[in-house]
Amino acid sequence: MIKDANQIENDINFLNSLLKNRQLDELKEKADLFINKYPEHYVGFFFVAVYCFYNNNFIQAEKYLNNSISKNKNIPSALNLMGLIKKNLGKLNEAVHFYKNALQHDPRDISIYVNLSSVFIALQEYEESLNVIAEAKKINESDQLLKINEVSALVGLKKYNEAKILANKIYAQIKDNPVLLNAIGTIYSQEKDYELALEFFRKSYEINSNDFNVFLNIISTLSKLEKNDEAINICKTNISQGGMNPETYNKLTSLMLKINNLNECYDFFSDIIKKNNTNSMAYNQLGNVLRLQNKNEESLISYKKAIEISKNAIYFNNLGAAYQELNDFEKSEFYFNKALDLSKAEDKKSIPASYHNLGNLYTYTKNFELANKNYRKAIEVEPYFVDSFRSLVRNKDLNLSDIITKNFIRIYDEDLIGDGESRSTLAFALAELYEHSNNYKLASKFYSEANKLIRKTFSYSTKEQEKYFQQLKSIYSHSNFIKYSFRGNETKKPIFIIGLPRSGSTLVEQIISNHSKVFGAGEVDYFQRTTFEAEKILTKKYPFKLSDFNDEIINTLSQFYLDKINIDKNIEKVTDKNLANFFSVGLIKIMFPNAKIINVCRDKDDNCLSIFSIKFTGLYPYAYDLKEISEYYTLYQDLMDHWNNIFPNEIYNLNYEDVINNIEEETKNILNYCDLPYEENCLKFYNNERPVMTASTHQVRKKLYNSSVGRWKKFEDYLKY
Repeated sequence: MIKDANQIENDINFLNSLLKNRQLDELKEKADLFINKYPEHYVGFFFVAVYCFYNNNFIQAEKYLNNSISKNKNIPSALNLMGLIKKNLGKLNEAVHFYKNALQHDPRDISIYVNLSSVFIALQEYEESLNVIAEAKKINESDQLLKINEVSALVGLKKYNEAKILANKIYAQIKDNPVLLNAIGTIYSQEKDYELALEFFRKSYEINSNDFNVFLNIISTLSKLEKNDEAINICKTNISQGGMNPETYNKLTSLMLKINNLNECYDFFSDIIKKNNTNSMAYNQLGNVLRLQNKNEESLISYKKAIEISKNAIYFNNLGAAYQELNDFEKSEFYFNKALDLSKAEDKKSIPASYHNLGNLYTYTKNFELANKNYRKAIEVEPYFVDSFRSLVRNKDLNLSDIITKNFIRIYDEDLIGDGESRSTLAFALAELYEHSNNYKLASKFYSEANKLIRKTFSYSTKEQEKYFQQLKSIYSHSNFIKYSFRGNETKKPIFIIGLPRSGSTLVEQIISNHSKVFGAGEVDYFQRTTFEAEKILTKKYPFKLSDFNDEIINTLSQFYLDKINIDKNIEKVTDKNLANFFSVGLIKIMFPNAKIINVCRDKDDNCLSIFSIKFTGLYPYAYDLKEISEYYTLYQDLMDHWNNIFPNEIYNLNYEDVINNIEEETKNILNYCDLPYEENCLKFYNNERPVMTASTHQVRKKLYNSSVGRWKKFEDYLKY
């Protein structure tokens, strides 16, 4: 027995020496021999786990270490190593458990304190991290790794001045620690010294290219410096080389959206799929790109393919959202609940998003009580979930005195969510709350801040837009319409409702669709899809020349549209309220010469303010600066004047204010234009059970009100073009 004990001790000492000298291959060989010789001893399994860990094989490391710990649960080094393994596997809470257990057996091991404080930082529990560091300082207050973690925790708590003072002291002694370099980069980024921040992020990444957070910091900083091409290339390289972090895929799409090049983004993910048809992330991102292009039906195919490969809550959420945008609310609800169930079982991070998506669904379908319940559940799980907060504000379920509101005001004031998408969403919500409280000065402040945060993320030029408008007017000119004539489809069913966002178009559609002979299709993308189909047929981009068409092509396209909108034979009329169709009036009249077109106009000041006070989910690049909104309004009016000149007395130009001031008379006029008999039920538009998925979903559920007329006067002292 003594001989065996001595041999074991000698073997352990030898294994330790191999580890100390990083002779890892020999370490693995000797550890395997030890296991064969002493299968019930923990040591052999421990050293094989160490070997696997250093080779980044964390799953195998976990397997061997579990075997080791099962044989001896009281070895601090094994428990500490398991914490490291769990952290690398993303099992952060489990890592905390093992570190704490290790400290119980060895409360003076500084390395365990360092690891525990580090994992609390990863969990964004910065106060907890500082508490651990404070305990460790009682043992050794000079440990540099502890101090570096302290810097990171202070940065996480937005205590940048304290962090900077401490960081500078450490950096004078240590210049090659990647964690410290990343923290310093974050401090400079907060100070908006992006060039210097980028320098430190890059230094950190050169030392440790496995730190994905640093990778994201580099991408974000390049974007802030408007070095979008470089950021895009880095993302593309990462993905092409097998990078499988979903955030890289999201970043690439956001960057491509920023430079308005989603077509290239589509091509890139398509190529990735061709090279690897089991890449679920690529399929999911392709679906996201297609949705951004308003190709919702095509996005379904990509999302379903992603789900076939990997049952992921995010993919189910996206699939549900695509069905929602296609007005298939039954399937949408099914997939949102599927995502929620999966989130609860596996991916806890997706729980708030799933609750929020269900909240949106119930809002659109007029079940506000259930909607608000789900929004509150989302915030309960994630107190910083600003999307649900804004939705509660929009549903009039919160005021300035509510605890939830006070918490989000604190989050905004203390700058706890950065300066990106979430902060802008929160600013819009707070602006709306202050407007409800008649504090137009503060409302203006928050509307302005919200829009500035979004506007700085992309490039946009009114002059470039003007070129497109002029191109349309040139192609679809009066002389060209005289030169070319087409039979088109004779159907009288479509009613196209066009205009700018926030012009009152949703109200108009609610009025018309409450008629017994009308189906309200809503803001569908079917005419845009028809233009995509035309692009395939003509192998050209829209806008097309009239000389490109013939009767056969026109009939093919018109039938394509009618098949998509799927009009019930028993329904006489159907409304299509995609506002962007105002670009396509010329093509609509070619395809459907008997179609009705209602252009909804609104007072310019009110319309521009209303656009400015809404955070849109689609592509409205002009919508975040009052001057640019005003310029776009002028371009729209000019184009509508052009259409009215070409098609005199064929377009019904409806003023929103006239509807508000005399709804009965205007309803009669609208119905008469649409060749529909008057029905009093149209005046009860607020009872319409049709789902509404626009920013006006709340307004059209109420009886007619005039508070939005002249709204701009309340803001004229604070907001200027």
